[in-house]
Amino acid sequence: MKNLQGNVFSTSLLIGQHQSTRQNTNKIESEVNTLSLDETVRNAEGVEDKQNICQKVIDAFYAIWLKLEPILFPVVPKSPSGFVSFLFWHSILLTASTPLARIFRGQWMGIFTVESILSVFGLETRSGVYPYPDTYLIYPQNRTLDVGFSFHAFFGLLWLLMVFVQMVPLATKFQRGHKIFGYLIQFSFVGHLAAAVSLLLIDTQHHHWLPKFMLMSPVLSSITYMFLGIQSIRRGDVSKHIDQMFRCFIYSIEGAGTIRTVEFFLWLAGQGPTFCQSTHGATATHCVTPYVLRLLCTRFLSLYWIGCYARMRGNSVFTKSFLLELVSTIVCSIAAYSYASLVTG
Repeated sequence: MKNLQGNVFSTSLLIGQHQSTRQNTNKIESEVNTLSLDETVRNAEGVEDKQNICQKVIDAFYAIWLKLEPILFPVVPKSPSGFVSFLFWHSILLTASTPLARIFRGQWMGIFTVESILSVFGLETRSGVYPYPDTYLIYPQNRTLDVGFSFHAFFGLLWLLMVFVQMVPLATKFQRGHKIFGYLIQFSFVGHLAAAVSLLLIDTQHHHWLPKFMLMSPVLSSITYMFLGIQSIRRGDVSKHIDQMFRCFIYSIEGAGTIRTVEFFLWLAGQGPTFCQSTHGATATHCVTPYVLRLLCTRFLSLYWIGCYARMRGNSVFTKSFLLELVSTIVCSIAAYSYASLVTG
């Protein structure tokens, strides 16, 4: 009997200890959960504070930008289709002279259309590469370069033409055909980018890795905004679709009228890589700094077009996204040009 009572007492004691241990464990878990919850709340509040600070900075920059817009963009197109029309003719006139030179002069040349027109009247601003006053660079003749440039010119001009048709007459007057033509235009888009990438891969101009990396930027940007534009229209957001496709178009023509405009003004100022390339057989290996300068100026001209479009749209969300891209581009440009200057020595 005593043994039975002793066992009962021992069992009760163990049960009591177990219950006490469970209570202590639950208490500790409760305290840990409370601390974790407090820490999570504090972290969330910290993230929210940082977001609020960033938002305030963006809003302040946006307010300043609105005051600068009339000064920076005194002339603004009335519609996206009108803007695309201007950029189309601008690029066609400045770009078509290069393949035409290959057809009629038998060589690939860098030609300034403005100088071609002025030279007819004997009014050229600078002397070009002999015997052509409108030519700033003559490329060496070889089959690899000839095939690469031919595909690049063909698909580049085809893309320009198809974008014009898609974003001007089909978007404004024949909207039923816009969707169908949207599938067809992908052929020229893929061909245009593939031809551009193939030129970088064969690299007949022997680029330094930095300019080569920068030349890939418009390719990747075009693909990104094409994808976002398609997503937007599938969600039924027509306004955002137009915005994204316009940006896709702007980055896709950096190698057409945009870079030729920049090159012309750099050439007039005695800057740019063409002078350096002329002394190195049209190669760019030893011309890193001027080459990077041309690419940076080209990107800023693209951003100017987008900024002009942002003012025309008058959409705060679009303008703020543009400002973020502008600031990031400025930071990256400073880093890229500094490195290029060190490479050139």
